[in-house]
Amino acid sequence: MENIFEQITLIKTLMEQAGYKALADDILDQQLSGGTAGEVLMLVCARLLGVKEKYTNAYSVVESEANSLIKYCRGIGMFPFPSYPRQDQHETPQ
Repeated sequence: MENIFEQITLIKTLMEQAGYKALADDILDQQLSGGTAGEVLMLVCARLLGVKEKYTNAYSVVESEANSLIKYCRGIGMFPFPSYPRQDQHETPQ
């Protein structure tokens, strides 16, 4: 992924064009509430997962773009949140 902010803008634009302006505005609110790129990434990805669960039709409009952003966030160890162990860290050492 070249630029997370371009990806987020694309997601917002696609949602607006499909008639999901309130959800696009919610994504923008999450983006604006983050102080760093990492915070923005976590907040937006968390919101996108909420959209995926509650608004499947809206999520289907941005599924490829959203999944790419979420995959990137997970890949760099920033999701769900840094204070939680990543999936590969769940095992207890013996």
